[in-house]
Amino acid sequence: MNLLLLIICIVMPSDTVYLSQKEAIEIGLENSPLLLASQAQVQSAEAKKYSARSVFFPQVKLDANYRRVSLVQEMKSFQIDSLVMTGSGAFIPVGHTITIPFGQNDNYSLNLGVSQAIFSWGSLLRSYQMALINLQDNILTDSLNRESFVVQVKQLYTYALILREFVDLSLKVDEELKEHYETTKRKYDLGAATEIELLQAESKYKNNRIQVLEAERSYRETIDMLKLILNMKENTEVVLTDSLFLDSAYVSGLMESMLDVENRYDIKSLKNKQKLLDLNMKIYSASNLPSLFYSFNYMMQKPFGFENIWKDYWALTIGVSFPIFDGLKSNYQVRDVQYQKKALEYTLAFQQSSSYVEHKKALRNLEDAMMKYETQRDNLRVAEALFNTVKKQYEMGLATQLDYIDAETNYFAQRAYLLQALGDCVLKSVELEKVFKGIK
Repeated sequence: MNLLLLIICIVMPSDTVYLSQKEAIEIGLENSPLLLASQAQVQSAEAKKYSARSVFFPQVKLDANYRRVSLVQEMKSFQIDSLVMTGSGAFIPVGHTITIPFGQNDNYSLNLGVSQAIFSWGSLLRSYQMALINLQDNILTDSLNRESFVVQVKQLYTYALILREFVDLSLKVDEELKEHYETTKRKYDLGAATEIELLQAESKYKNNRIQVLEAERSYRETIDMLKLILNMKENTEVVLTDSLFLDSAYVSGLMESMLDVENRYDIKSLKNKQKLLDLNMKIYSASNLPSLFYSFNYMMQKPFGFENIWKDYWALTIGVSFPIFDGLKSNYQVRDVQYQKKALEYTLAFQQSSSYVEHKKALRNLEDAMMKYETQRDNLRVAEALFNTVKKQYEMGLATQLDYIDAETNYFAQRAYLLQALGDCVLKSVELEKVFKGIK
């Protein structure tokens, strides 16, 4: 029997996954479709880089053609063989007619061409540099997407932990309310509690059951969202192995860190766009300047002239291309880039300034969250002491039902507030981390 169970477990593996936050991040970084698409964009930019580099090599082209014509035009000519003298002393030409075709029915050609730009005022080099910057920007975007994904997993995992704690707290409250309801019922049966007190206890107990169901539903929805971004199967059962925990050393380090605006992803991306516009400006400015090129062609064809034979020849061309008038297109392109650069400068300046505002706001929110958490710990300690005291007095008949309900409601609320304050500290620390990295 044990052997059979072992075989079943091997053949049919469990769909339950035990997941820590670190493991969730690792799984997501490997399996997320959005990140795989981002990596494909990097590979595409890398291919464009090699494509831009190809212009520095000679462009070689081979053409082979066959052409069949149904009609070949011909020229007829009379060729004199001799002159025959007649009796009257006149000469009569004697000869034959020849036919000269202008081509052949079957025509063949083979052309090998080599061409390359020699000098273009740096436009080719700048195009290659633009491809390099574009690749760097795609790599930067991919890194940003990965960092954003890590933050998203952290937030969802933390939300799930908070909701799981709410579920556990609601269940504990349910047990305590059930115990209070049963105690009140026993007192009612003995005549020590009124019907109103019994109904109040029963109503409070049953209302809490609704909160338990709501907390469980919210927890399942968060787990489903976590499975979605991790690209896990829908029927997979996820069990979170971490606990809701505030790393005080990590939070203190974040709060003491200085903001380095230049290393934020959004600032780096804007500066890459500035470099691209500078290169575009230089390319457009040089578009009306002459360029130097060469080409070499080697051709074999049949027929060759009026002979139906294979012959070859070659041609070397060195040329200068000088654009004279393009309808002022390049001038307007330069003007367009100038306005784009100006707009980007304003955007960059605003983003740099807003980064400091974002940092102050996120830091202030984290500091407030930490203060609320410390205050809430004290509130819970007082509420718990009050509840335990009133509970004992109520059981001894020294406190009223109203006193007990007030103390009980306050104690349960303070427990929920502390849990919320703890989760808020964790989430606010993640928000501050986002500001340091420039993640929106």
